[in-house]
Amino acid sequence: MTVRDVCVFDAFTIPNSLTPNHPLFGIGRARIDSLVLRWSGINRMVHVHDVPNKFSGDFIEDSATVAVTASTQPSAPPLTIGTFDGFRFVSDAAVTSHSNFAQIGKMQDGVFFV
Repeated sequence: MTVRDVCVFDAFTIPNSLTPNHPLFGIGRARIDSLVLRWSGINRMVHVHDVPNKFSGDFIEDSATVAVTASTQPSAPPLTIGTFDGFRFVSDAAVTSHSNFAQIGKMQDGVFFV
């Protein structure tokens, strides 16, 4: 999977994530500049069908490597704690990744449970 210039909807705090009066806090202020994620190998395939908890899915357990660059836009002065500050994160190259566990799959739950 390769993506570029993806807007990040990040609430930055747990209360902002969980309260309805803070919807989409941070829209357009942070982004994933680039992300390259590669899954490889199949260690095992798992099927889950949990009727009481309304959860079902098919998953592949494998390995993955990732390289990512992400940034936030600078805040207008005055800068206060918890605001954006033009931060930029650049990971090491994907070839330096060490994968203990990766999983990719398809699932249904809640109202989408079949």
